[in-house]
Amino acid sequence: MDTELLIKLERLITKNARISSHASVTSVLQDLGTPTVSLAILDGEKILHHCFTAGSDDTNTLFQACSISKPVASVLTFKLIEAGKLSLHASIAEYLPISAVEALETIATKGMAKFITISQLLSHTSGLETSGSQGFPGYDVSKNANGHYRAALPDLAEALEGQWPSNTLPIRLKDWPGYVFNYSGGGIGVLQLIIEAVMDAPFVELMDEYVFKPLGMKRSTYVIPEEEDLNESTKEDRQGSGNYARAYYNGYTSCEAAHRVNPEQSAAGLWTTPSDLLTLVSAIQSSLRTDTGFLPKKLAASMLTEVQSGMAHAWFVTPDHFGHGGSNMPGWKCNLLASLNNKRALAVMTNSAEGVK
Repeated sequence: MDTELLIKLERLITKNARISSHASVTSVLQDLGTPTVSLAILDGEKILHHCFTAGSDDTNTLFQACSISKPVASVLTFKLIEAGKLSLHASIAEYLPISAVEALETIATKGMAKFITISQLLSHTSGLETSGSQGFPGYDVSKNANGHYRAALPDLAEALEGQWPSNTLPIRLKDWPGYVFNYSGGGIGVLQLIIEAVMDAPFVELMDEYVFKPLGMKRSTYVIPEEEDLNESTKEDRQGSGNYARAYYNGYTSCEAAHRVNPEQSAAGLWTTPSDLLTLVSAIQSSLRTDTGFLPKKLAASMLTEVQSGMAHAWFVTPDHFGHGGSNMPGWKCNLLASLNNKRALAVMTNSAEGVK
């Protein structure tokens, strides 16, 4: 990162110190709530990235993107719309077996799920619930002293149905589609099922093929990591399969589970870096201004057009900005904010339940 900008950031951080004004940046961040802040700034065509840490994390360290996973998955959806594989306003009944569609219904909403569209899943207006709770808590895939996994991991269908070993309630339709904004990670999960059914391929492979590889996002993946990968963080492998940040409750107290993983990949399972997120943002911003961009201009504009309650198609929008925040509990908070008018953006990722206060 540019030295002058880095100095300004350090001054801004230490200005908010609750401890000595002469304390180090990392100790101030710990006091503010997190052991690591990885941030990137997009300024024109240049991405500046720095990692402030009390540990060994660096700019290649992967963080959970939490709910920022959703708008990134939206980009894949629009790439598939561009390819003619999906239609934004088509009913989910065109892509899923009727039994799967009807499984989303309750007695009170019987016969209504077939009216849900792809657009409504993305804009959280499908009428679907989240998961019966405040999101997806994830699963501890570490091993106990006997070498057994501490938690069994459901597949996406089991998670959406609330079937063992899922730790969430089933996703069900509670409102008439298209009328009420109700933030629903479950709806994004249904979209993932549709994408996999239509393309006859795993979601993680499609993200690589259509988004990550074309944009050079080498530090981004929806793959559910194995415990061995999560624990591999030696300096020699900082750009390899390891180098995952570890979860903390605050700047000093680590979580019992250093990592929890999410089978609800499209809704909460992205691992990435701030600079990779801004690589995606930069491509979207360019697409808004030309038909030779990563997305056609018309589709990029459609993706970022408000549907209801400040929500576009998986992106929160204002007249001047688009972005998303995220929180996977415990241990992760992140934010992404980008301009609609120029190529400027900011991405901040932390490995703490408190984030930076």
